[in-house]
Amino acid sequence: MDDYKPRRTASQIRANLQMLDEIAALEKDIRERELRDLIPSEWHSLEEDIPTRPRKQRVTAAIDSDVLCFFRKMGHGYQARMNRVLRTYMLARLAKEIRGQWDPGPR
Repeated sequence: MDDYKPRRTASQIRANLQMLDEIAALEKDIRERELRDLIPSEWHSLEEDIPTRPRKQRVTAAIDSDVLCFFRKMGHGYQARMNRVLRTYMLARLAKEIRGQWDPGPR
């Protein structure tokens, strides 16, 4: 088998580079679309005021400062929003939409 490859013309090189750019753009679009599908739809409305549920339990929790700052910037009701994120994650785990490290089977 001959490993000889003819030299490419400048237009072939440009076309090849453009093709690679297009493939990269398509892959990025696919990854972004897949990520959008993974994010629960409820998370898109987290900044709305969330009604509180009557049964709450007070706890002391250490929250990363950047996470706390992020939610506080949303204004009044930020603790309810944090609770909603945790609830959505919990429900996704219970529904087996998200697998945890201790769940049986491949991840």
